[in-house]
Amino acid sequence: MACGCYQPGQLASGSPCSVDQPTCPTGQTCIRVDGVFRCESNPSSAGPDAPIGTHRIAYPATVSACISDAFPGEEVCTDIYSPNALVLTKLDTTTMMPFSSYLRFDLDDALAGTTVVAVTLQMTALDTAQAASDQSGTVWQANPFTQTSIDETTPGKTSMPVLASDRGAVAKDAIVEWPLASTLIGANAVLCVELESESANNVIYDKTTPPTLYVDVY
Repeated sequence: MACGCYQPGQLASGSPCSVDQPTCPTGQTCIRVDGVFRCESNPSSAGPDAPIGTHRIAYPATVSACISDAFPGEEVCTDIYSPNALVLTKLDTTTMMPFSSYLRFDLDDALAGTTVVAVTLQMTALDTAQAASDQSGTVWQANPFTQTSIDETTPGKTSMPVLASDRGAVAKDAIVEWPLASTLIGANAVLCVELESESANNVIYDKTTPPTLYVDVY
C-alpha cells in the first residue's frame, strides 16, 4: 500500500494559474511568462537562469464614493440607491443630475525597486438588472482627496486627458477592466481617479466587491 501527502487544489510546477486565486506549490508564485501566467519560482528567490516573469500586486480602493456633481458628500447617492452603489450616469432620471464615482488607491513600498509593466483598474457591476448599461464609463485622474475631504468638497477631475476610455456595454454582475498607464504608479504614491459616463443609462458598480488596482511588476 502506497502512502503520501496530498494538498487539494494545488497546481503542479509550470501549470497555468490565476493571479486572483493562486494555488501554486510552496516556493512558487503565479507569474507571467511569455504572456501566460504559470506557477514558477518566486522572482525574489530565482537564480539567474530562472524565467523572466512578473507578479501581480493588488490594491483595493481605500476610498470609494458615489457623488452627485451638484452636491458634495454621498448622501444623495446612497438615499436613491444604496450604500453599496457606485453610480455613473450623465443624467439620473430621479434627480435629473449627473453622478460620478471617485476612487483612491494608496500604494506602498512593495513597488520599490520594481518595474511596472501593466496597470489594470477592475470593478464589478451589481447583480441587479438596473446595474446594466450601454457604457462602462471613462476614467480620469482626480484631484487628491480623502474620505474626510470628499464628504465636504467634490474633488473633480484634473485637466489631463482621459486615462482610460469607455469599455462598452456592461451586464449585471460583470467584471469591467480598464488598462491604465504605468507612469501613474510609484512606491508609496497615491492615485485618485474619477469615473464618469456620457450615458443616461446608469451603470452601477458594487462597492462591497472593492474596486481594485492590479499592478503587474517584475
